[in-house]
Amino acid sequence: METRLYSALCTPLAKDGALHTDGFKQHIDQQFASGIYGVLICGTMGRMQLLSDAVYRDAVKFGSQFCAGKGETFIGVGDASLPRTLDRIRYVEQFDIDGVVVLSPYLFKPGQQELIDYFTAVADRSTKPVYLYDLPVLSGVKLENETVLKLSKHPSIYGAKCSDKWEDTRSLMEMVDDDFRIIPAQPFLVDQLVYMGVESNLDGVFSICPELICEIVKAAENRDYMTASKLQKDLSAFLLLMRKEFPLLDAFSAILNSRGVEGELAMSPARKMDELERERLFNLDFVKRMLNQQKTANI
Repeated sequence: METRLYSALCTPLAKDGALHTDGFKQHIDQQFASGIYGVLICGTMGRMQLLSDAVYRDAVKFGSQFCAGKGETFIGVGDASLPRTLDRIRYVEQFDIDGVVVLSPYLFKPGQQELIDYFTAVADRSTKPVYLYDLPVLSGVKLENETVLKLSKHPSIYGAKCSDKWEDTRSLMEMVDDDFRIIPAQPFLVDQLVYMGVESNLDGVFSICPELICEIVKAAENRDYMTASKLQKDLSAFLLLMRKEFPLLDAFSAILNSRGVEGELAMSPARKMDELERERLFNLDFVKRMLNQQKTANI
């Protein structure tokens, strides 16, 4: 089975806070040129909930245009309430996309029946395929497997993006029908999901180093266990280091800039790197290899 990788895109911004349209196109083009199968625009990696309405609309408009004919395109629409989410859906429905990805409401903690009512109301009103988005570490509420199972019976709910523990996601895969898509977000298990025959994997870090992610998958599909394991180990170590010791958005922004993607990711009040941190970032062997890999791919 061929593994389909999906990148949750960043949203590069210009100095005045508007969408950096050229940078966004560069970012998207790099994904598909590297072998990424599809993208999620304005997910949590794209900081949808932090964007101004104008930037969100531009990201949807231009992103759907830049992705046309290249691969699957999903748009994040989940907001803090049903009216706000429906407003976003009404806007994105005019574009040629493959589905809307709906994060659980945040700021308060709805119960499971409230989540069923919410997602049912969203699906009843959407003309695009709806995908649930389970991300309890940020939304503050877990979409229980039984809840997803009930919602999977709705004709407009096509699948779920699962960004929680792999054990829970794997259990869910065994519960739902085969035509209900479960899309894991497991950057620490890229090689292992290939071995298990899991069709999809979607994460934000994939958009930072798409060539390397595709290389892990290729090695795993070819049963080159040593190469796949080494690359996966290096990726996992890099992710842990980023989360613990660097301001994540600004570090990713610096890496994207070095890849030729213009624009900034870190919005106020996100901290920026100091010069020592920046120097340390670009001295990391993983970052050097990542950037060299991209340059080699472009030759």
